[in-house]
Amino acid sequence: MNFKTIFSVAILALVASVNAAPHRRSLEDQIATIKKECRSDNEGKAIFKMTDDDLVYACLRGYDSNKKFNVVTPNNSACFYFDEKVFCIDDDHSNIEECSKSHVKYNYEICGRYVLNLTRFNGPNHLYARLRNYPDKSKIELNPRLDAEECKENGGIQLKYQNVFQYICVLPDSGKEDLSNKIILTVDEKPYYVYTDNTNIDLCIETSQNYNKEQCLFLINLIGKTDNINVKTIN
Repeated sequence: MNFKTIFSVAILALVASVNAAPHRRSLEDQIATIKKECRSDNEGKAIFKMTDDDLVYACLRGYDSNKKFNVVTPNNSACFYFDEKVFCIDDDHSNIEECSKSHVKYNYEICGRYVLNLTRFNGPNHLYARLRNYPDKSKIELNPRLDAEECKENGGIQLKYQNVFQYICVLPDSGKEDLSNKIILTVDEKPYYVYTDNTNIDLCIETSQNYNKEQCLFLINLIGKTDNINVKTIN
């Protein structure tokens, strides 16, 4: 490559970067506006993802069935559980077509993946919550990475067995949960219990047809010995 060619390429790159700067500022201005308008009520949460040439965003507003008036409801919006609270997409402040019930491309399943991606895996815009479908509280998708994050962020430990798709989440006993039907154990002499929502071994999930408490306890002990974790089962 001769000097003229190198010089030409450098000039083109410089021009491209100069032209991109105003566009990026425009996207950043949009984000600032979206945040402001979405947070006009205390329950609003703006989620977004910006690339060099695109911006995907949505506004999640709280929904309470006991309130006389809600800006958004399950009748006119795609809704999801964030932990135990219900949030719905405000179409006026969203550009995700699959999340708009009035749009021909509306698709609740695809919308859920968008929301999951924007809330969980978006760097500094990370919004932690157990995101579940509404109204049945089912998972958006089977995702070992997500289960591991949710387990860890609630103070839990993920016990892995054989491969990444076989794991048990155990959470510390805070004394607030009803553990009458839970599998109890200790880790380093501290009380824990099996949290089935972030567990993917049927033997340890009460609602599964393959649930077997004794075999689950045996498996937990086996994992503890294999991974050198001080685990003791109690019941």
